[in-house]
Amino acid sequence: DLTGAVLEADVAEALARAGLVDASRVSVTAKGLAVALEGFVGSQMEVAAAAVVAGRVKGVKAVDNKLRIQAAAV
Repeated sequence: DLTGAVLEADVAEALARAGLVDASRVSVTAKGLAVALEGFVGSQMEVAAAAVVAGRVKGVKAVDNKLRIQAAAV
């Protein structure tokens, strides 16, 4: 059975592996089989990509995408 901590780690790893967002700026919190994504990404495309990646992780039944867009510091 998947615990919240395992689900959080699996989603965080999937985000890092996908390379579509800066995973260091995204926090993952699991409640049951739902995960919440919070933090900042660089574009609306990254917001959508993160939700897709998280939703494909085994055990995830719902994604609460709370990511916000913030331009990276230059």
